[in-house]
Amino acid sequence: MAIFREVRTEVYCDICGEYVIGWKSPGKGVSRGWAAYFAREEGCTTGKKIICKSCRISRRIEKCSLQKKCGEAGKDADGALGMQAVTKLTALISGLKNKKTEYDIFQQFYTIQGYAMCCRDSGFLEHESTNDILKMAEVLADNEIIRVRAEGKGGQE
Repeated sequence: MAIFREVRTEVYCDICGEYVIGWKSPGKGVSRGWAAYFAREEGCTTGKKIICKSCRISRRIEKCSLQKKCGEAGKDADGALGMQAVTKLTALISGLKNKKTEYDIFQQFYTIQGYAMCCRDSGFLEHESTNDILKMAEVLADNEIIRVRAEGKGGQE
């Protein structure tokens, strides 16, 4: 009786699950190290996760857009980018009182949340400071919603 063993090695992206590369080999198969090597040949990044080229590019575009919006942490020696980001965040919070409808207040609050997270992720704010700012913004937004409802403009305009 003849026994034949064939091992199939397949590499998939850990982010999107897309098939990257695969092959059949008689006998033992291929080690994880060699599979990673061939995945890199296909444009993937390897490490703890295997990330295909399209996911890597889309993640880089997302990171670059955040850096353009908030500035890149650690790139300015005098802290000017951090000061600009925190000043913009302060202006967004101050702008809550100028909103005339509940919808506008919610939109402004969501913008504040996103910008605060961007500042935190860029290293301009500490995690605890970001939480404190968001709690304060939430209280201010609640007060503005009460004001708008009292004026009778809850969802109008």
